[in-house]
Amino acid sequence: QLAERFRVKAYSGYGLISHLYNVREGLVPAGAASVATIMDCFGMALTGASAPALHSSCAASLGLYDLEADGWRREILSAFGADPGILPRVTDRFEILGTYRGIPVCVPIGDNQASFLGSVRCADEEILVNMGTGGQISLLSDRTLEAEEIETRPFNENTYLVVGSSLCGGRAYAVLASFFAACGKAFGAPAADPYAVMASLLEEEEAAEPLTVDTLFAGTREHPEKRGSVSGISSGNFTPAALTRGVLEGMARELLTHYETMRRGLGVSRSRIVASGNGMRLNPALRRVTEKRFGMSLTLSDRTEEAACGAALAGLSAIGLKSWKNTVGFSK
Repeated sequence: QLAERFRVKAYSGYGLISHLYNVREGLVPAGAASVATIMDCFGMALTGASAPALHSSCAASLGLYDLEADGWRREILSAFGADPGILPRVTDRFEILGTYRGIPVCVPIGDNQASFLGSVRCADEEILVNMGTGGQISLLSDRTLEAEEIETRPFNENTYLVVGSSLCGGRAYAVLASFFAACGKAFGAPAADPYAVMASLLEEEEAAEPLTVDTLFAGTREHPEKRGSVSGISSGNFTPAALTRGVLEGMARELLTHYETMRRGLGVSRSRIVASGNGMRLNPALRRVTEKRFGMSLTLSDRTEEAACGAALAGLSAIGLKSWKNTVGFSK
């Protein structure tokens, strides 16, 4: 109904979608005053604030938030019988929520935004590629983009993160590791570390006809029914080494597809990759494949806790000790 009546992308699990369900089922507690994220509640607890104030990145994560108008879609709540008065105040700036023992506390920001702020130093030239359990590519822009499988998220002060996600991401490599471990067990082979074996397989000479592996093992956000595939199989390339290399290629190719959509839709391009997440940090072969696929140089983020660093930098920006635009190197 939301997609048909209001043309909004809203998925199960978003805070306000859950709230609409609770309203319909009579599950909203009597006297409920406001909705907020857990980290906003933590900020209130630290500062003693009586009401939440959400950064736009957190507000958008709840769903039913209009990025370009910087406001809640109150008419949608009303249409489904929910009281719009339960929606909190929103700011699009890193601002101080209050103090804790005399220390300023900044409004919490989204983890994607915090990771970008903690990783990228030249947003005019760089994209952030994160590979953990899932995969994600993020580009900072002064414009929104509406495209299939692409999400535009608030960043700060009328700037946005244009994001493409792979639901399986780094887990695709773990799926392959489980497959190899199961094969070894089925053949009665001694237990071995599948990741070490896969690393050694990647040192073998590449097959003349590489396998093409589509790593949509968990579907996509807009098409959860989609599944992965292995194609281009010949008598000479159906090998563990080719399969391992094909999975890495598929992981990189899925994110490259998102980048190409961003590049065409926004009319911009970037020349360097900043990589983060253990999927990238612990897998040099994936870094090499990603570099080759994108045709860009790739460097690892110089911090292992990018989101924590970005949250601290947001706080420094809020009290005027740092400019967030200078921090990420964005000139728009």
